[in-house]
Amino acid sequence: EDRNNALLSDASSQQKQLDDNKIINNQLQEQLQTMEETIVDVKKETKSKSDEVVNITKRRDDEIIDLKTRLVNKTLETNEVTLKVASLENVVTNLKSKVDILGAEKEEI
Repeated sequence: EDRNNALLSDASSQQKQLDDNKIINNQLQEQLQTMEETIVDVKKETKSKSDEVVNITKRRDDEIIDLKTRLVNKTLETNEVTLKVASLENVVTNLKSKVDILGAEKEEI
């Protein structure tokens, strides 16, 4: 009978340990589920931030291209004006030469 009582006590103790382990297992499962949900949320946030960075980078690249295009256009305009000024300087030089020639001819007369 003592042996039976000891076996019952041991079985009862093992059942309590099993019940405690089940409780701990459930708590760990809940923690794991929470961690997995957090990982999913972080991945979503990371993807969102990554997309945002890509969009900002694309906008900046577009702005740089626009600025470079505007710079090239302004450079072309400047070159065109420079050529017009050079052409006008040529005309002025030619006119001065003609005036000098006319002045020399006038003195001869």
